[in-house]
Amino acid sequence: MKIIQAIGWYFPDHIGGTEVYVDSISEKLLKAGHEIIIVAPYAGGLAPREYKYNGVKVFRYPVDDKLSRNEYQNRVSPVGARFLHNFFIKESPDIVHFHSFVTGLSLPEVKAAKSAGAKIIVTFHLPSIGYICQRGTLFRWGKQLCDGILEVIKCSSCYLQSRGLPKTVAYAVTLVSAPFGRLFLRVPGALGTALSIPSLISYNKSINNELFVLVDKFVFLNQQSLDIFKANGAPADKLFLNSLGVDRVYIRKNADNNLAGNAPLKVAYVGRLSEIKGVLILAKAVSVLPKELQVSVDFVGLSGNDSCSRIAGKIKKISKYDPRVKILPMVDHDEIDSVFAAYDLICCPSLCLEGGPTVAIEAQARGIPVIGSNIGGLRDIIKQDINGFLITPGDFRSLANIIIRVINDPVGTIGRWKKDCFKVRDMSEVVSQYLNLYQDVKRNN
Repeated sequence: MKIIQAIGWYFPDHIGGTEVYVDSISEKLLKAGHEIIIVAPYAGGLAPREYKYNGVKVFRYPVDDKLSRNEYQNRVSPVGARFLHNFFIKESPDIVHFHSFVTGLSLPEVKAAKSAGAKIIVTFHLPSIGYICQRGTLFRWGKQLCDGILEVIKCSSCYLQSRGLPKTVAYAVTLVSAPFGRLFLRVPGALGTALSIPSLISYNKSINNELFVLVDKFVFLNQQSLDIFKANGAPADKLFLNSLGVDRVYIRKNADNNLAGNAPLKVAYVGRLSEIKGVLILAKAVSVLPKELQVSVDFVGLSGNDSCSRIAGKIKKISKYDPRVKILPMVDHDEIDSVFAAYDLICCPSLCLEGGPTVAIEAQARGIPVIGSNIGGLRDIIKQDINGFLITPGDFRSLANIIIRVINDPVGTIGRWKKDCFKVRDMSEVVSQYLNLYQDVKRNN
């Protein structure tokens, strides 16, 4: 089969969990004898470019980095997307597998792939679940898990609040602007953008309805996301669960290590420094830990961008510049083994509906327990007080309390959790399920 994997960003200029996932399945599908091509937009370019990454052909097409409001809101394709449309016609793939919906990789590109004769698979990696959550977290007002039902007033006001408007103002703006729909698209500037949000949410709903028809199978990384998508009207026979896996066999840490009680407990958050990943929740937990407690807490994920530096500053301030806290640079994925080897616990206090996260599964594969939020993929892989611990999202005091409990009783907590770390899936199982799915949809002409 000729299979195109479509993703919003890709190596070498962008590194993330979805990129690692696509790289892994592409490499395995290629070794199984299939023709694999990865396509992704890139901002600011003038012409398409091609290269190989890990032996797989990659096609990158340009998307202007100065977008109109309609382009940014995915109402129209940017000019550069025509290169992808023509590429679909030229390559005539059997399958086009979408892993992201971004500017230049949206509904028009799904239609273009379908017109080229391809079967369409969509895997949802992000908390937004495609076009369900414009905020991108599935957390209502950023505080608690949303029911995920796409509604114009509810979703518009929540999104506007995420962009800086007070909740009451966001709700009032939504009520005023909602009846006038697309009229506000003509109003320039920030005011026009704010007033056009209800129209955008309504448009997102129409995109979902079109996708329900165009897409052959929707794939989810956790049950909670699947249930939310189904509750929004998606046809049940098109929904498929294929949980995350790990890409290789890892050396498991000895369950008896670091349990003597005379060494500091080593806790880490590993990943992008972002508020929706719960890094400030971990910082708040540190701020209420007794000063005499023997613990070190590392945030591994510092990069050079301004947003990351700003979050790093917040972590330091919230944790009251506690010397037990360190903020360390992110490492390449190939070097992640050495990072995990240094820690007793990995913390994933997410404030978004994670598909995984991958870091939690990779930690478990090494026999390192995870403390995480009771949502999404974390809920699927962490068995409460058996191989780790689940906390209510945002509850920093519960997080602090479980860290204290681990320090006071390491044998009865991490000593026991290490022995019962959940058997994680291998990526070969993930790829095998995809191959069955590809063959299934290809047969059903």
